[in-house]
Amino acid sequence: MLTQEDIINKLVQEGLTICGNLTIEEIIIGESLILVKNSQSTAGLSAAFLSQKDIKPATISLKGKKIRDILPWLFKTSTLKCSIALATFNSLFQNQNFQEKRVQELLIEIGTNKKLALIGHFPFVHKIKSHFKKCWILELNPRPGDFPASKAKEILPKVDIVAITGTTILNGTLAEILTFTSSKALKIMLGPSTPIGNSLFSLGFTYLGGAMIDNFQKAKSGIEKNMCFKNLKGTKSVLKTKPSHI
Repeated sequence: MLTQEDIINKLVQEGLTICGNLTIEEIIIGESLILVKNSQSTAGLSAAFLSQKDIKPATISLKGKKIRDILPWLFKTSTLKCSIALATFNSLFQNQNFQEKRVQELLIEIGTNKKLALIGHFPFVHKIKSHFKKCWILELNPRPGDFPASKAKEILPKVDIVAITGTTILNGTLAEILTFTSSKALKIMLGPSTPIGNSLFSLGFTYLGGAMIDNFQKAKSGIEKNMCFKNLKGTKSVLKTKPSHI
């Protein structure tokens, strides 16, 4: 059976194969997002997983620390270190030819009359729900109209499409979600925490909807002001499709 450790190991190994001797250049921590720039001047995002134990300075000084020493922090589920490691991972995959497209646009294109489950409550969800035959929103902290995450075992086996928040990498729930999901369901990961390498394609994902940093200073300024991703400047929503050779 697939475990969260299996998933994280795939990500860490992928990152280690390409990071070489790259180091951390700068880390910016906001209330909801973390931004990491590496020594080749590319930057990546992740949601900020801040526990009550974490002291949240505007920045953390890890300048000069080797990325290969940061990536294993992905195993530290539900911690600030895990968030830093995921943003660091994403900084390694910025120089690629992504399609500039939002996942909600993709869902409308492919989801008409399909049964959709969204893992995570996204701001766009109520605007697009009418396009689907059925739409369930599963949340650890459900809002009115959402279903509690505990219903996943009941709901996920019957969906045609499952769109999963990237924060399931951080909170340790992705493996269980994939276990409950039918092998026939189309799988998408979305949000700024989405790991935009190729590792998740081997787990059955067809699309990865993540974030690209196209203006570091604007993104840095927004995160320092504690902006959420929806309002953050200096970023683009991008879509990566499973390559034919995987």
